[in-house]
Amino acid sequence: MKKIFMIVFIVLFAFAIVIAGIGYSVSAPGYSGEPSGNFDGTKFLNGEGYEEKSSRELIKWLLTREPGKWTEKTEADVTFGKKTANRISDSSQVIT
Repeated sequence: MKKIFMIVFIVLFAFAIVIAGIGYSVSAPGYSGEPSGNFDGTKFLNGEGYEEKSSRELIKWLLTREPGKWTEKTEADVTFGKKTANRISDSSQVIT
């Protein structure tokens, strides 16, 4: 039984390595260019006052966030554009 688990583990590990290798080989190269305010030539940087967050902090935020109140819109709150003609002749063009 141990031998079967070991074989399954090796096959799954090899499969993961192959998938990662294929993903790496077909990925586009990273961007490199002239440095600017938010780019140092190889890496994009956050603006002033913004700290980089970890994946753990993202998951924590997703699980503990409190969404704002959803307000319903009525038809009176929404405006619509002018209705287009039912039939358009060959000489006119309507772009909506």
